[in-house]
Amino acid sequence: MVRQVPLPPEKYLDTYYSNLYRKDYQGRSLAPSERHRKKRLNEGRFRLEKLMPLIGKRQSLLDIGCGSGEFVELCAGQNIVAMGLEPGKGYATFAQKSRGLNVVCTSWQNASVSHKFDVITAFHVFEHLVNPITALNQITAWLEKDGLIFIETPNMKNCLKKGFGALHFAHTLSFTRSTLEYMGALCGLKVETVFDEYDIGIVFSFGTPRPLDHIEFEGRRDIAHWTKEKVHKQFWLYTLAKIPGFSRWLEPELNTKHLGKRPYL
Repeated sequence: MVRQVPLPPEKYLDTYYSNLYRKDYQGRSLAPSERHRKKRLNEGRFRLEKLMPLIGKRQSLLDIGCGSGEFVELCAGQNIVAMGLEPGKGYATFAQKSRGLNVVCTSWQNASVSHKFDVITAFHVFEHLVNPITALNQITAWLEKDGLIFIETPNMKNCLKKGFGALHFAHTLSFTRSTLEYMGALCGLKVETVFDEYDIGIVFSFGTPRPLDHIEFEGRRDIAHWTKEKVHKQFWLYTLAKIPGFSRWLEPELNTKHLGKRPYL
């Protein structure tokens, strides 16, 4: 995997995501902007459209890291009993008080879940963790035996298209299809469906996964072209490009056509 070295201590991440992450990432800490809410609603509709054919008679859903609750809100509109967990205090409060949603302000580590769910979703959560296997094992304990887990992360294999998104400073881990599948396999999950249009999304269920050595071989192949130097340059190019004015100075480097001629340089 491509990952941060060293990984930050989990106690510091807990504090960061409770209080600072939204301010750093979206410039807001108490509530999302209307533009951001519309963006999340559009993303949520796209995800729900993919998930609905698989849900069938399943009627309860838990969304891990639900932000300001747009996906929870959309699920409720489809008569799915939906609940969200969100560690960010401002966004969780907004979802509860301004949108009237069943969102609990907590991290997955500290969540107290009283019953099991038919479907559990985690959109752009696992790339922020330092103990993804522990997290997934905890989440599967909340899942019904015939339930589904839908996990989506940025796809490191598509990093050229989404450099900053795949190598964000708050992303401790960078997944590909293979490493996401490998994580699920280690937790006793098999792949039901893969959505690999841009980000990588996999719907898992309990069952026998593919042989681990097959998945591992594919995972090594997927990032064989990466070196530490390439990762570092790509990270700083896109991180610094977020600074106002800096992107204009970097414009030749950031030109998609130009980048396409020489990967990650």
